[in-house]
Amino acid sequence: MKMEFVIEKPDILKKSQIFITGFHGLGEVGYIAIRHIIDQLNCERTGIIISDSAPPVLSIYKGKLQQPFEFYTYENLTFMIPHLQPYQHLQSLFATKLVDWLLAQNHFTETYLLGGVDARLRISEDFNLRYIPTQHYMKTITNERKELIEKNLLDEGLFVAGPLAVILGILDIKDHPALAVLAYAQRDRPDPKGAVYIVEELNKMFDITVDTTELIENAKRIEEEIQKHLDDMQLSTRGDKTAGMYT
Repeated sequence: MKMEFVIEKPDILKKSQIFITGFHGLGEVGYIAIRHIIDQLNCERTGIIISDSAPPVLSIYKGKLQQPFEFYTYENLTFMIPHLQPYQHLQSLFATKLVDWLLAQNHFTETYLLGGVDARLRISEDFNLRYIPTQHYMKTITNERKELIEKNLLDEGLFVAGPLAVILGILDIKDHPALAVLAYAQRDRPDPKGAVYIVEELNKMFDITVDTTELIENAKRIEEEIQKHLDDMQLSTRGDKTAGMYT
């Protein structure tokens, strides 16, 4: 599998210490949250990943050419946004190579992985998130933060899957501080309201100000937009030339 990291603005990217990503998992909440944050903070694109692990598809978003895998940086934060999900049989390899690159960048001190938890499993309305920390992450945080995470760990018997699971597992072995932040979300459709929980959490954690009004007020439009994007990507992998008017 080909995977080339093209860093367009290394001086900006190297100033960041926090790495954040989320894939097309349950409710699409990780992807929706990252895309919204990038838009709201007007983050600067600092690199791309060139890979044959996803369909050879490009698109235009807000007047700019959108690559399948992009890096965006805002102050101390760098986001990797996957507009496409890697092919299922290549997801583990894609995630492993991403981690290899991540750990080779000595300036990243923490990693955050964003995803969803099936809202049907929700027992209480007291809290909207569940966490999965690496062992090393728990050694680096305050007692107050540790107590919050321990109280809201992902329930035993539940699983995470896909690239997020591979990345988190390797980072735990490598003693890298990392935390999966999982929001309760609808499993059968894109869930912008679930993404709100993640954005609000990152606002508090990193002292940023990202307005979530659009995600709430335009939830139906965003849901339909993301679903169309996913449908087009699925059709493109089958060679349907009418998908999304791609040629």
